[in-house]
Amino acid sequence: MQTRNRQAGVPLYTQIASTLRAKVDSGQWEVGDQLASIEQLSREYGVGISTVRQAIGTLEEQGLLERVHGRGTFVRAVPRDMRWLPLGADWDSLARNIEELTPRQVLKESSGEQPRLNAGDGDPAPCYHYIRRVHERNGNPFSVVRLYLDSRLFRRAPQRFREELVMQVLKDMPDVEMAGVRQTLLVDGADREQAEDLQIGFGAPVALLHRAIQDGAGTAIYVADFVYRGDVVRLDIDLPPEPNRDQQTQTDLKPLSDKEEIR
Repeated sequence: MQTRNRQAGVPLYTQIASTLRAKVDSGQWEVGDQLASIEQLSREYGVGISTVRQAIGTLEEQGLLERVHGRGTFVRAVPRDMRWLPLGADWDSLARNIEELTPRQVLKESSGEQPRLNAGDGDPAPCYHYIRRVHERNGNPFSVVRLYLDSRLFRRAPQRFREELVMQVLKDMPDVEMAGVRQTLLVDGADREQAEDLQIGFGAPVALLHRAIQDGAGTAIYVADFVYRGDVVRLDIDLPPEPNRDQQTQTDLKPLSDKEEIR
């Protein structure tokens, strides 16, 4: 019997639903395939029958599975590729991402709060302006962000920073130097507040992105913690080409002299 790991704060049926969905995502289960019985799945994952029923019900609501009375559960459809938001690792990716996004509403705003700075994020600014808001695409919420902006910058265009994407406003300020950006990505389950803001189920997968931007003096002028729906993001990283092995090998090899003996 395989016992499912109980992830803190994530309902067990959500974990099972994610596991079953992954089998459809990967092509291991194709459209028309029949799943094992609920009793068999219960034994396989070491959970109760009611938990498996809840998990299957979740995927039924998403249109992926279908229960046929007297026959069993079948794969009905393959998930559409909704992962339209690439989380790249360069400035060009950041610039592309902000062009089609829209801030929906400010949930909270205040001055004087200090962000959590990680090692490498930069030195703190004297004061920050805090904004918590939801971002959407085509009318659908996909991320909620807790944003801290250097108050000296916020005071220059407060209305724009409230209504537009902060990164775009900073790009439009030619005298503001964005000398470095540091990002940290984690994966977790949505808490109740995040689930409500993003209109997803409690415990559904989310990507947590911490981003800090430094100016030329090393000050963290922008610090943000994003929570993205797990079904809209993907991570794209371009690696540099591998060094030419043949050339490196030839460089490392030295010709034998007449006096050297081959053993």
